Amino acid sequence: MTLRRASTLALLALPFFAFAQPREGRTYDLQHVAYRLWFYEEQRSFAGQVTNTVAPLADGMTSVWFDAVNLNIKEVSVDGRPLDFEYDGNKITADLGRSYAKGEKIDVLIRYSGQPTAGLYFVHERDAWPAKSSMIYSKGEPEYNRQWLPTYDYPDDKATSECWLNCKPGYTAVSNGVLLGVNKGDEEWTYHWRIDQDHPTYLIAWAIADFVKGEERIGDLPVEWYVPNGLVSRGVASFAGTAEMIGFFNELTHFDYPYDRFSQLVVGDFVTGGMEHTTMVTNTIRTLHEPFEQPLASSTGLVCHELAHQWFGDTVTCEGWSQMWINEGFASLMPHFWTRHTRGLVAFQLQRKGTINGAYGASSRDRKPIVTKDYGDNPDFMFRSVSYGGGAARMYMLIDVIGEEVFWNGIGNFLKKYRFQAVNTDQFFDVLSDTAGTDLSWFRDQWFYREGVPAIELSFANGVLTFTQSGEPWALDMPVWRYTNGRWQKLLVRVDSAESTVFLGKDASFLVDPERRFVARFSGAPSFPADLAIAAYHAAPNAGIKDELISRVRASDDAEAKQALALGETDPDLRRRVIALVDIKNATALLELAGDEDRRIANSAISRLGSVEKSDEVLAFLHNVMENDPNPRIACNALQQIYKLTEDESLIERAWSTSAPNECYKLFALRQIARSDAGRARAIALDLIANSTNTILRLEAIRRLGSLKDADGSSSVYNALISIVRDEHSYQGRMAAAASLASYGNKAALEFLKPIANEGYPRFTNRIKSAIRRLERIE
Repeated sequence: MTLRRASTLALLALPFFAFAQPREGRTYDLQHVAYRLWFYEEQRSFAGQVTNTVAPLADGMTSVWFDAVNLNIKEVSVDGRPLDFEYDGNKITADLGRSYAKGEKIDVLIRYSGQPTAGLYFVHERDAWPAKSSMIYSKGEPEYNRQWLPTYDYPDDKATSECWLNCKPGYTAVSNGVLLGVNKGDEEWTYHWRIDQDHPTYLIAWAIADFVKGEERIGDLPVEWYVPNGLVSRGVASFAGTAEMIGFFNELTHFDYPYDRFSQLVVGDFVTGGMEHTTMVTNTIRTLHEPFEQPLASSTGLVCHELAHQWFGDTVTCEGWSQMWINEGFASLMPHFWTRHTRGLVAFQLQRKGTINGAYGASSRDRKPIVTKDYGDNPDFMFRSVSYGGGAARMYMLIDVIGEEVFWNGIGNFLKKYRFQAVNTDQFFDVLSDTAGTDLSWFRDQWFYREGVPAIELSFANGVLTFTQSGEPWALDMPVWRYTNGRWQKLLVRVDSAESTVFLGKDASFLVDPERRFVARFSGAPSFPADLAIAAYHAAPNAGIKDELISRVRASDDAEAKQALALGETDPDLRRRVIALVDIKNATALLELAGDEDRRIANSAISRLGSVEKSDEVLAFLHNVMENDPNPRIACNALQQIYKLTEDESLIERAWSTSAPNECYKLFALRQIARSDAGRARAIALDLIANSTNTILRLEAIRRLGSLKDADGSSSVYNALISIVRDEHSYQGRMAAAASLASYGNKAALEFLKPIANEGYPRFTNRIKSAIRRLERIE
């Protein structure tokens, strides 16, 4: 699809942005960071020292500053010479004692200690399940490494780094780069890691646990994964095959993975899903699964996303948080091409459409431009949906403009030109324009610097389709697909003014942008005739149009044809979507689908069997699945459908006594018990909190207690929830307890929630603040 340049008038209406944003006050180039850490798990504290090697950006530098939050700064020195320094809790400023020339290297040593609330996390063995021992890890994005590492903590400068991590004997410490050695003493082991490629300091990271390592290779590159001892089979299921992904991304981007090693690991009580630390991805332990749980459990999406960051986010890095789409947009885009490579075009087309739909949804809630400085002093704001799917969606639109081959050639050129540098949107479009041989600034200005997304009113009368835009019009070449005589015809309509039209013919059947080529809102469109939808579906040239027609097919009165479509669709990704077309009364058709060799299709059909009319045939099928299916997620689903049909209470007891890697049985049982026997559920939940190390069950127990409340005359539930909120060990547990306290409804809990409302990682503080708001609304 070709998009022509937006009108000069439209572009003149855009606000002016100067997006190159070196950090205010930066006076030096950070060149190397060398740090050493000691940990005191019982006190949840640490001690450290760091040498920051810096070089002045101009002659005459007499002082130096570093980011450092809530640390105990003991010493700042250069070449053994103590420096006078000031520390305000956020920044260390030291008097260098003399003037330094531009480019002159200065090694600044800082000794310090701390007990951080974010950036560095101690995980109690109780919160590490399915691991059986404690862990410690760091996670610095966007600006949390400064809570354990005094350094320059902003993405517009990069440096090399190395570390010495001291841990308990038998434990493994993993960090960026390559392992240079391990000193195994009687009291502690010290791991020495170094990375010689420049990287932003927020990607400096490490993790310490009782890890077991697995390894593959692609050429000479080691591709490692680390999982807690005893979980090797889950590590293989979750991470094997990553080397092949690296090879694919090398070819896709025309730029080979540039580091000496790639690794990924898991930690318990992780504050997010995954984090792309350079050469050392950290993932939540919840991504681990056994081979027999696949494909209902998969780590592919997470692994692909974090791996893609090694190119975008790590090799090139947004120069400031306003440019976050460069990191997250590509990490959201590149995995879809792996999908196309491994699962085919239909899966790719559906992912593409889903991404653009999601990008529209995000933009409808967040109208700020995708590139914006309007985040105040909260860089976490830029980790918004618009940066993720919104960035990916705009890259899809750019591919439509210049073609996929040119696009990926441009990506290769961009990565080669700015390898290991901080970058911005203007630089990106300059390179892509040079590669494409056309000026793409109009695309950049319209889709990256302009607020909101197009809002288009559609009307159809006398054979004419009219597109109406209010305000300054957007410039779009809009696809309109017309269905005539059993065939589809694609038209491109130039929509770049307040009102644009195209003649389609009287009583035309058509769809506007059914593949979702644009992040735009459409309203007022006439619905596609339901009586044509099934035939049009069969004639549709791609999965995007088929997916768009499914809702129209559902409105058809021809139940037999709908069922035939669902049973006849051969593509597994589309088949999962059209299962809902099967009449819920037609058990025969659902049983056929429940036996599909694609286990995801089978599981979807099984989920519907609990709503059919009860019969011996259906029950026999479900009992066979429950007893014999090797995938516990499917077997547990069958048990739940039998319960829906029979209300057999013995199934709850059976579920409560059955274990599974994701604890689906026990979770079902606990939820049912909570509905029927509050006293028993309360006792179970309190026991789980007090005695279980199973994180899945403990968290579910915490969540249930708020609605179960206390029995008359007791405060056991309230006290248990307050105890968890005050416990510094578990982020996940404290968040769940805060939400449960809000459901419990005792405003006395505000006394304990308000002091921690600004303590720690934003996901945590947001949950605490949400609970506070709910409690404050209680009369």
